[in-house]
Amino acid sequence: FKEVVADSTRQYKILCYGDSHTLGMCALGKVYEPYGRALAAALSEDLGASVEVVVAGHYALPIAELLAQRDEDEVKDGLGNLCGGLGHLLKTLDRPPDVVLVMAGANDTGTLTGKNMEELSDSISRLYALPLAHGFKTLALAPLTRPSQKAASLVRRARLAKMLSWWVDDYGESRSDDPEQLPRAAFVDPATILLPGPADGADGHWDADTFHLTPKGSRFLGRKLADYVAALLFDTKMPTEYSDEAIENASGVELRGIEVWRARPEEKAEAYLGDVEDDFARGELSRRVPTRSLALLMVKPEDVPCVGQEAEIFLSRSAGDAGTLAA
Repeated sequence: FKEVVADSTRQYKILCYGDSHTLGMCALGKVYEPYGRALAAALSEDLGASVEVVVAGHYALPIAELLAQRDEDEVKDGLGNLCGGLGHLLKTLDRPPDVVLVMAGANDTGTLTGKNMEELSDSISRLYALPLAHGFKTLALAPLTRPSQKAASLVRRARLAKMLSWWVDDYGESRSDDPEQLPRAAFVDPATILLPGPADGADGHWDADTFHLTPKGSRFLGRKLADYVAALLFDTKMPTEYSDEAIENASGVELRGIEVWRARPEEKAEAYLGDVEDDFARGELSRRVPTRSLALLMVKPEDVPCVGQEAEIFLSRSAGDAGTLAA
């Protein structure tokens, strides 16, 4: 995808590599909308420069196949499409990419367990390492989550993303010794950009197959990733979607973590059960995550259980018929 600015002498080339999420497959293969298209448009508009984005995605191939065939000029995916492996592309593009985005592993997360998590993390990290070894700045993306995942699977996938971020952090520490020779790497978990919401076809971000993104979802992801790519291009601070930094309340007392949530203004109920249904519709809450866990947000800070502890939360009513939560 090319976005050309006629009066600009600046030109950038981006490579997006990965699985069918990078390929942009949706509607069971009837429609393709790679996030790279929106990425090219957003970067060109933001930078006022010409941008070319090359997209290479393999449908239904596990991470082991992507690694095994990384140097092949033709890799056949589950739909019979032919595309070069990552190593081959890095060596044969007509112009070296300024930034490489790698997002793969979604086809492996369906069988993710505590036993194979470290192995999968290692395999995905090896794919991240390929463009870095060739001297290219790399944006390492965790595999996309999916609306069809159950709560336990979401937790395991979040743990995998954390392990991948640690790998990038370790690389960054080793790079600090020789920043001029080693290219910069950054990590982004797409789950902080695209929250796992209901699979509702063309009306939202997730396709009805409960695995892929809709064209709207792909475009949303591409626009959001433009800020991260720009930060790599110009070696600036990476943007943050969410911040856990302390804030001060009206009394000047620092609040952190769950207390920040408590300090927000009280929301007025817009529907039955407050505005929970509206949150589902906006994609801010997922029906796949047990809503009863939200009760932890309502109890006193000193009553919130630590990891490994159990707490029974119940609703009690006073004489004035006002409900309160206690643990």
